[in-house]
This record gives sequence, structure tokens and C-alpha cells, in this order.
Amino acid sequence: MGRIPEFFGIPQPSLLASYDYTDLTTGIAYKDYYGAKLDGGNFVLLGTPLSSTLIASTQNMSSGGSDALRQEFDFDLDVDRPQQVKGPLFVDATYFARNNNGTPTFVICYLKVRIFHVDASSTETEIGTQVSATERPDAGTDIGVATQQATFKFDVDKRFKEGEKLRVNIEMWGSHGGSGGSNATAGLCHDPFNQPYNVSGTPITFHQNAARTDLLVSIPFKVVI
Repeated sequence: MGRIPEFFGIPQPSLLASYDYTDLTTGIAYKDYYGAKLDGGNFVLLGTPLSSTLIASTQNMSSGGSDALRQEFDFDLDVDRPQQVKGPLFVDATYFARNNNGTPTFVICYLKVRIFHVDASSTETEIGTQVSATERPDAGTDIGVATQQATFKFDVDKRFKEGEKLRVNIEMWGSHGGSGGSNATAGLCHDPFNQPYNVSGTPITFHQNAARTDLLVSIPFKVVI
């Protein structure tokens, strides 16, 4: 799992280098973490971009066409020393909606992202929540895959003790119209190594010319200047 850089006393160049970028005027240092799925099935935040067991998680919408929660993910960072998380925290996620053969009249997918403080007794305290825009295959054909890359910003000022967790919770919501729900799919990418992801042998089509499959979480830590 990801390791939080140790930063106490007068900053040294080697300690500053353990962060990805630092603003000395504010005393905030950022460390990038990557969402991944482990072999055991758990979702975690890694401090090193390694390959994930799955490049993306997908969920079929055959259980119903109305707007509903399709899958939920908890990406956890274990805190191994007292740290103050302070400043804008960013989550960059790529999600997609797929309509296999056009039988549903539409397919829609969107994300709800929440940040939690989780104490040693596993009690969650919500820090913030954001909702993405909806995504659907091209309206002209309504067949294929449409993908969106979204950035979520959270203003955080929270003290974490050793043994606690910072949790990025992502809910994947989706809906479809008409019959043929077995052809409707929602998906979330989470490969730290940013490998290409194919659907039925065809690369997914990205909006914004941003073909990324990693799930990036940039966490601001308060450091001693």
C-alpha cells in the first residue's frame, strides 16, 4: 500500500523529494497515490504506479433500468504516523458507459465521490462529496462506448492518527431506457500503470482526448517549514 512520507523538523532535500510537489509558501506538500485492486479483492491507494489486478471494473445493468447504484469502491490509504491533511485534495477518475447493440434506448453512467476519515474503530466521518457529469454513448448511434475523465476537488483540513485511514469512496451509478439491460454496462478505470483498456477487442473511445486508465488521488500534507 502507499506509504506516507515522514516529515518532521527542518525539511531536508531528501524528504522534500519524497513528495511529488511542494509549495513552500503555504507549507503544503502533495503526494500522488493510485487506486488499484489487489489479488485478494481489496481496493487500495498505492504510492507507486504498479499494475492492478484489473484495469477497470465493470457492472452490467440487467438488474433494472432506473437510476441506481451499480457498484461501490473503497480506495484506502493506511496512515502509519500522525499527519495533517490540509488543502485541496484532488481525485482524477475515468469512467465509461457502454451500449453493446443499441437495444436500450440510452445508457448513462456517473460517479459519486466521497472522502472519509476512518478511525481505528472503523467509524467513518465524511469530509466531502462530489458528483460527476453523466456520460452516455454517442446520441447519433447510441451504440458503442463513451468515456469521461473527471477531476474532483475537496477542501480538507483533518488530522489523521497512526492506524487510521483516509478513504476515497466511489459510487458508480447508471441507468438505461427500454429493454435490453444486459447490453448496458458501466465501468470505472483503476490501473496505476495506465495500461490500455479494450472492450470486445476495441479500445474505448475517450472524450477530451484523454486516454487514461489510472485513478489518481493527490493528497496535500501539512509540513514543517
